[in-house]
Amino acid sequence: MRDHRDEVERILQCFEQGGSCVLWGDPSARSRVVQQARYVVDSAGVRTVSLNLGGVGTSELPALVAAECGLVLTSGNSPVSTWLELTEYFQGGRNSDLKYVFLWDLQYCGGELIPVLNRLLSLTAGMSVHLFGVGATEASGWADFLSRPEFTVVRLSGRADVSDDSEASWKWSRQVVPVQ
Repeated sequence: MRDHRDEVERILQCFEQGGSCVLWGDPSARSRVVQQARYVVDSAGVRTVSLNLGGVGTSELPALVAAECGLVLTSGNSPVSTWLELTEYFQGGRNSDLKYVFLWDLQYCGGELIPVLNRLLSLTAGMSVHLFGVGATEASGWADFLSRPEFTVVRLSGRADVSDDSEASWKWSRQVVPVQ
């Protein structure tokens, strides 16, 4: 297992400041980094929503987000009614402690989802942060979206192997609560 403490720490610091990140690198390394970051976020009691967008269509994404957020849709399955309920849900949460960390995996995902993700970013602004996992093969068609000035880019680099014990002790030592 590779040690990506520095990258995980950068992501968590970005979250603490209310920012979002693009995690750039190999899919298996990204998975480990996301797992470590999610562990800390979950331990802090912040809601995480982890979504792999491979094969997800534009009309399916809003309902998938609603389901992952625990929102029971009451007005049907149409994309319009789903967007209305998501809007009501997130706008109602702006004055509460409703906070989310969205973990998006863009592997095998087409650029047609960009308008939907832009809408979700706007809808959840101020109450959530986002981590977009991407590699060189997924980046085609996503350059403008991923290079937004409000995103911090975290690139994974190769490191020497470390033992699981070292990683486990680090997980328990990171106590700062993300998403203030």
